[in-house]
Amino acid sequence: MSDDSATSTDQPVPVLGISALIAATLGSIFAAIPPYLLFLGWILLATAYVLAFMALQRPEPRRRPAILAIVVALAGMGVAVYVAVVGVTSGTFVEPPA
Repeated sequence: MSDDSATSTDQPVPVLGISALIAATLGSIFAAIPPYLLFLGWILLATAYVLAFMALQRPEPRRRPAILAIVVALAGMGVAVYVAVVGVTSGTFVEPPA
């Protein structure tokens, strides 16, 4: 007697959605650290958008990680814009003259 019930209902793992979610999470974290990691955060957030939209276009039944990645990337983009605006207006990104 073999237990085939666990393998017969397995769905494919949404790899693009999970990688988009990881990129969005790391991008949101890096976007909150000015000024050096802010640029890396922007790149990761843009990558997360592309991966998430690619994951939504695939015919996978599990789309939750891709949708969550878009939400996290939107929140991270808001944090990145806030950090960039506050950093520029407060003079944090400008080095003082020697």
